Amino acid sequence: MDTKKICNRNDEEWGDFVTRYETILENTAIQSSVILYSVANAKDYLRVCEVGVGCGLAARMFVTGIMKKGATYFASDLADGMNKSFTEGFKSSDLALNPKIKYEWIEEAKDVDVSDYVEKEERGIERRIFHLKANNEKLPYSDEVFDCYLSSLSLNLVDNHKNQLSECFRVLQKGAVAGFTVLGRIEKCNYVTLVPEVIQSLGHEIKPITTHKHPAHLGDRKALENDFREAGFSSVKSYYTNINFILKDQLDLYKFMADAPPTKHFFENLDDEQMEEFMTEYKKQYNERFGLETSDPLEWEILVVIAIK
Repeated sequence: MDTKKICNRNDEEWGDFVTRYETILENTAIQSSVILYSVANAKDYLRVCEVGVGCGLAARMFVTGIMKKGATYFASDLADGMNKSFTEGFKSSDLALNPKIKYEWIEEAKDVDVSDYVEKEERGIERRIFHLKANNEKLPYSDEVFDCYLSSLSLNLVDNHKNQLSECFRVLQKGAVAGFTVLGRIEKCNYVTLVPEVIQSLGHEIKPITTHKHPAHLGDRKALENDFREAGFSSVKSYYTNINFILKDQLDLYKFMADAPPTKHFFENLDDEQMEEFMTEYKKQYNERFGLETSDPLEWEILVVIAIK
C-alpha cells in the first residue's frame, strides 16, 4: 500500500467531505486554530488574512473573542462545500445579529483590492469579515497588504507548499507575522495511520488517486524552517505540540476516514462480506490499541511555525 498518496486539500472532494468534517473533525481541528491565534498574537493586528478556513467554527471564535476592534479579516478557502458551510454557519450565529460586525462574501475574487475594502468607512462597524474563494498557492491580493497571515492545517495539503509560502511572503507587509500549523511527525499521528494499517493487514491495497504526498510530509521541523527561510522570512520559530483527538466512540474515526478523499474510493468498492471483515478487524485493532482498558490515546501531533517577514 502506498501511504504517500493522498488528495489535495484544494480538490473539490474536500468540499464534498464537509459534513464529516463538521461533525467529527472540526471540534478537534479548532484546537490548532486557537494555538495559532494565540502564538501569532492575532489580536494585535488590523489586516488579517487566513487561508484554508474550512467550515468557519474557528473563524467565528476569532471574530467573537480575539479579533481587534477596527480590524479587517479576509478569510478564504478553495472548496465550495467548505465556503458554503462557512457562510451558513456565520449567518446562523449570534454574530449575524451584531450590528457592529459585518460579513460580506466577495463574489468575483480575482483581483481583490484589500485597501479599498479596508479604507471604506462604515458607520458603527467595528469588525469586518470578507469571505472569498481562493487558492492558497495563488491568492487574489496585491503585494504587501496584510500585517498578519494565518494557515491552520492546510500548508501540508496543497499541491506545492513552497508556492503557498511564497504567496504568504508576497502579501505580507515588512515586519508582519505569519503563523502556520501542519501535521507533525507521522509516527505521532496514529489517527491517520490506523485505518490504512487495518486495510493493509487484510491484504488489501488503497489505489493511489493522486500523486500528492502524505498529509504529514512536512513534519520535519528543521526542513520546514529552511523552506520558510528560502521563501524570504527573516525570523522563523517552530515547535511540536499535541492536540486531543475528540471522538465519541471507535466508529467516529472509521466514519471520518471512510468519507475522507484518501480512503473513500476504497470503501466504496467493498462488498458486504469484505466490509464485515474490515469492521471486525478494525474494532479488534482499535480496542487493543486505544480501547477503554488501554492508556494510549489517539495521537495528533502538530508542528507550529511563526515567521516574521
